Amino acid sequence: NAGGVTVSYFEWVQNLTMSTWTEDEVNARLEVRMKEAFEKTYVMYKEKDVTPRLAAYMVALQRLNEAAKARGWVR
Repeated sequence: NAGGVTVSYFEWVQNLTMSTWTEDEVNARLEVRMKEAFEKTYVMYKEKDVTPRLAAYMVALQRLNEAAKARGWVR
């Protein structure tokens, strides 16, 4: 699930930066990320009048597009 994938990402970041976070820190960071993802998906769901699943997909594509632009891959 998304929480497990996100925590795996946190572990990767910790390894790269040679840092450690407490369980409470990981949980707090996870809560922020999950709430953020839900809010963005809910806004898309309401604005576009689509299913929650489609709204989540649309948010994901939006994020990919922003990342591609930031890397200069698209205009």
